This record gives sequence, C-alpha cells and structure tokens, in this order.
Amino acid sequence: MESKSKDAGMPSADLLVRVQRAMGSKPVSWQFVAKGYTAAERYVVTMQDGTRVFVKAATDDETAQWLRNEYRVYGAFQADFLPKMLAWDDGARPLLVLEDLSVAFWPPPWSRERINLVSGMLQEIAHTRPPPGLPSVETFFREP
Repeated sequence: MESKSKDAGMPSADLLVRVQRAMGSKPVSWQFVAKGYTAAERYVVTMQDGTRVFVKAATDDETAQWLRNEYRVYGAFQADFLPKMLAWDDGARPLLVLEDLSVAFWPPPWSRERINLVSGMLQEIAHTRPPPGLPSVETFFREP
C-alpha cells in the first residue's frame, strides 16, 4: 500500500484493518485530507475493488462524540444534500466511511441553473428536522 500524500503519515495498521473489515475490500491507496473542522483523521481511500471512499476516524473522546452524532444524522436521513454513508464502526475510536465527493464539481463558476439547484437544496435542508437527541447548534456557541 502506498500513500499519495507526502505531508501526512500513513494511516495506522489498525485503521487500515478496520476500513477493510467495514468495506469488505482492501485499501490500496490513500490520501490524507488536511481540511476539516475537528481533529479527526480524514482520508480519501481507494479500495482494491476500485471504490473511492472518504474515511473519518476519531482521534480522541471529543471527535468520537462528533462522529457518533454525525452517524446518527446519516443513519436517520438519506437525502440528496448528504453523501451516502457506506460503513460505520463504533468503539472507543469510531470510524465513519462516506461516499467520496472530492471529484465532484464544486463551483465557481456559477450558472443560473446551479444557483437555482443550490437554492432548492437549501430550502430542503431548512425543512429537515434533525434526529431527536442531538445537541442543538446553539450549544456550541454559548459563552462559558
């Protein structure tokens, strides 16, 4: 297995085994993803069967809880505004495997048609209620 990223280390052997078990196919290459809002590990992984997936793995208790919350959302909804959830492995350090969207078209440039599509999607999101029991977004912006 070879890494396509020179800036990031190789995923741990444990993570590779967990991805293989969850996906039923061996990871053959990966690319570390440096962007994100948490300290979770993130990789775009190519599986032996050619499937490309986005892998997020918890690195601490906080990212474990964030991934569990994210899993609850993916488990509750199948919508055009969400990538498909392909696998989940809970435990001390949860693992979430999603559809890889890194090769999708990400504007600009914006056309009138694309603006209308995004506007419609935002309306759909606005009318979607989160699964019960998730913390509200306001709890993350409260001052101590």
